[in-house]
Amino acid sequence: MKTPYLSSAEGRQLVEDWQASGLSQKAYCSGKGISYSRFHYWYAVYRSDLKPAATFLPVQVAPLEDHVIVRGSNGLQLQLSVSAASAVFIKQLLTA
Repeated sequence: MKTPYLSSAEGRQLVEDWQASGLSQKAYCSGKGISYSRFHYWYAVYRSDLKPAATFLPVQVAPLEDHVIVRGSNGLQLQLSVSAASAVFIKQLLTA
C-alpha cells in the first residue's frame, strides 16, 4: 500500500485522529489507506514529542565534614575523624 508523504503536522494529526476514532491501529490504517509501518513511524514521533526534555537539576555541593560526632543518650559525645578505618571502628562501636 503506497502511503502519501505527510508533513510533521499531518503526522501528528493522523495519530490524534486515530486516538479519537476508537479503532484499532490496523483498522484505522486500513480505513484511511495508510500503511501500518508509516503509521507507527508517526506514532513514535508523536510519543517522543510528549516526553519531557531531559534537564539537569540544580545541585548545591557542601564541603565534606572531616569528622563524625557520636552523641550518647547520657550526653556523652565522641568526635572521630572520618576515614575508611574509622568507619569500621564507628560501626563496631554502634553495634556493640
